[in-house]
Amino acid sequence: MRLSCRKLLVLGLGLTVGCHDSTAPATPNSKLYVLQSVNGQPVPVNTGGSTSIVWATLTLDAVGNATTVDHRQTIFQGASTENTIAIKRQYRIRGDSIEIGSFSPCPPGAACISNALGVIADSSIALTVGYITFPTNPIIYLYRLIPTF
Repeated sequence: MRLSCRKLLVLGLGLTVGCHDSTAPATPNSKLYVLQSVNGQPVPVNTGGSTSIVWATLTLDAVGNATTVDHRQTIFQGASTENTIAIKRQYRIRGDSIEIGSFSPCPPGAACISNALGVIADSSIALTVGYITFPTNPIIYLYRLIPTF
């Protein structure tokens, strides 16, 4: 049986997400989404300059937490480095709209990141994560839901 790279990646991500700290509270009904494209370009995709997103996931749990995990590759002067960044935030869904970020006021003098807004459907989330030229040319991450068995 031959597995494509994408199927192998999804399988590996599913196994990784399945592993967790046994002392952590369980999060039943979590939904795992895998990044399919950025601005219509399939992953892996160059996001500008020397940085590419190799793969990324978005997990929404039943209590309002959103966790993004991005695996990026940077090539600078012929040297390649890769790193994985995980960020835990909150999410709110209203109808077919989703907002991911912080819902507390930004403290005075702090450099707070704006929330990501998007559209959620049965099997996908299209999330605006920033702008190439504000406020036009949004950067859209399209995530696909990984079905649970």
